[in-house]
Amino acid sequence: AIDPNDVLYFAVGRSSTVLLYEEAPGWRLRNNGLPEAMIEKPGAVPRNSLTGRWLSMLPAFAPAAPRDMLVIGLGGGVAVEYVPKTIERIDVIELEPEVLEANRRVAALRNRDPLSDPRIHVWLNDARGALMQTDLRYGAIVSQPSHPWTAGASHLYTRDFFEQVKERLAPGGVFVQWMGLQFVDESLLRSLIATLVDVFPYLRLYQVDRGSMLFVAAVAPLDLEKRVDAVVPLDPAVFGRAGVLVEEDLAAALVLDEVGARKLSVGAPIVTDDHNL
Repeated sequence: AIDPNDVLYFAVGRSSTVLLYEEAPGWRLRNNGLPEAMIEKPGAVPRNSLTGRWLSMLPAFAPAAPRDMLVIGLGGGVAVEYVPKTIERIDVIELEPEVLEANRRVAALRNRDPLSDPRIHVWLNDARGALMQTDLRYGAIVSQPSHPWTAGASHLYTRDFFEQVKERLAPGGVFVQWMGLQFVDESLLRSLIATLVDVFPYLRLYQVDRGSMLFVAAVAPLDLEKRVDAVVPLDPAVFGRAGVLVEEDLAAALVLDEVGARKLSVGAPIVTDDHNL
């Protein structure tokens, strides 16, 4: 049970109920009761937050050296808090205005307030609707919606959505997809891999926390590890807080390369809007 004295913010929004409350390491954000993010207190020992840091850090190692990024889903702002300096513009699509307000409630208490970053521009909109309404193309698109097994977010894990993302990538652009592993079994994991491979010729899977996985997809070869030595010195503080200082740090988190991803996905059904698994 949550102690009412620990609640910092609660609101019923247009798409979800949003709850922000204090725990020992920081502040927990929940949407419709589901855990969405942990915002760490200054000085807290990092727990399951490395995935959030890697989410926006991985695109920096793409061969095309992206300068702009689109983030789908603000959550607790962890991903946008750790966007390296190599990215000059960050657009964020957030469906629920109350999530934005919850982040503001702890802006002065956290390590850094991501919403005060002048690079960040927030759109309040549905992700697919927002992508339909823009002709902008990004060097990197990062997607961190809610869990794939929830009805509201499941349409952001389909081939139709991935094709829409592909259209909004600049030449040499890279797509990073978060996926929570809770309630995701082997068959669904294989289908999600197969769906991404069907749209993007190159796909890699990274894992730095037990409960989630990061898919890195592109239409051109990735070779992220080869760029570490050149990119880390451009923002050593951010990369260091994510635990990436040398090429081996990135390589150690690689679960599947392009060949492995294709082998694992052979025979798995594709996830589509009309047949959403």
